[in-house]
Order: sequence, then C-alpha cells, then structure tokens
Amino acid sequence: MNESNVINCYLLLSCFIPISFRGQVTIDFLRLARFSLFGTFWVAPTVFAWVKLSSKLIPGTSLRVAATKAILEQFTYGPFSITAFYFGMNLLEGKNTKEAWLEVKNKFLPTWKVIFVILNFSAPANLIDNFFLDWSNILASGTDF
Repeated sequence: MNESNVINCYLLLSCFIPISFRGQVTIDFLRLARFSLFGTFWVAPTVFAWVKLSSKLIPGTSLRVAATKAILEQFTYGPFSITAFYFGMNLLEGKNTKEAWLEVKNKFLPTWKVIFVILNFSAPANLIDNFFLDWSNILASGTDF
C-alpha cells in the first residue's frame, strides 16, 4: 500500500463509521463520498507534491535536516492544507465560494492554534518520521510499507 492509499484509508475510516456518545453506529454515505473524493483527488496528490518539493529544497537525512523539514512544514504546508480542507470540503457540501471563504476565515486561526499545541506533543514523532523515513523515495517508488 503506498502513501496515497494510506492517507485515503485514514480519511475513509475517519468518517465511515462515526460513533455517537450513545454507542450507536451510523454511516453517512454522503460525507463518506465527500471525504473520499477530497482525499483521493486533493490530499494525496498535494502531500505527494509537498514531500517531493521539500526533499528537493532541503536534501539530506540528518537530524538537523529532519528538524528543519518538520518546522518548515508547520509554516508552509500546514496553513495551505488547513485552507484547502475548509474551502474544498465546503464546496463539496454544495456551498458557494463566499460561504467557503467565510468558513476558512472563521476556522483557520483556531485550527492552526490547535495544531501548534499538538505540535509540542507530536514534534518528536514528526522528527523521527523525517529522520528515519525518506518518504520521497518511498512515494516515488510506490513501495509497499
């Protein structure tokens, strides 16, 4: 399974069976379709492109390079992906561009703040990911992992 498939599976599983607090299992097929389309045709290709670009901008696999990539990602791909997610998902829900931009405006900063809090806890994982795995080679070769 390649990176594109892994990302798409995570998106599918995250919305396929939302479990309510009452323990009931429901399946929202329209939401499932929106996340599937977004993950397949937007998230996977942009993550692939970002990994290729960051590997060219900052070549190497040292700990210093991995840390640089992890920090750079938070200030470049992070804001891009937040904006694309809110805008794209609103369009897929049938909202117009004005409504989609309003959603981005209202949710971008709070989302990015949460990501910074999470970054404090996930930074070691991101660093290990960038240090030990050369994702550009894995993605380019389509190697299963």
